[in-house]
Amino acid sequence: MTIAVDTRFLAAGRNEATGNFDPGHLIHFAKINKPHTFLFISDRPFKAGPAFPENVIPLVAGPQTTNRLRMQYWFNY
Repeated sequence: MTIAVDTRFLAAGRNEATGNFDPGHLIHFAKINKPHTFLFISDRPFKAGPAFPENVIPLVAGPQTTNRLRMQYWFNY
């Protein structure tokens, strides 16, 4: 199965609060589900940090969501 995840909060340069979400949970979930492929989709390059497991494909898609209009575009297209 291929699972796409909106991971904009993992991208470099993000300073918005993500609540109580821990990005380590996504990485751990991908590690324990090796048969599945995970697409981590963001609008900016990812932070340098822990390496993604082999079954994770990081994708950078645009445009960057710098305002509400662009965020609407991001979710619709």
